[in-house]
Amino acid sequence: MNKSGTYGKYMADITNGWKPIAIMCAGSFFVALTYIFLLRWIVKPVLYVSMFIIQFCFIALTAWCFVHAKELEKTPKGKESDEYKYN
Repeated sequence: MNKSGTYGKYMADITNGWKPIAIMCAGSFFVALTYIFLLRWIVKPVLYVSMFIIQFCFIALTAWCFVHAKELEKTPKGKESDEYKYN
């Protein structure tokens, strides 16, 4: 295609090296399958543990807010306070 014939050299290189190229394609396919399999076994437990930790933190925050709100509702005897409504 061009004056120096580099296109022919490229085609000759591919023709001579098709076996290593095919082996690399097959190898990369199996490496990708192995990687996906390992991700299933490694990432899934990490995901569930992080979801459990987030859920526990929300429950703890809710409990703390509930206890804190109950403390604010308590008023000294003889004195009315609406402080808990504003916080």
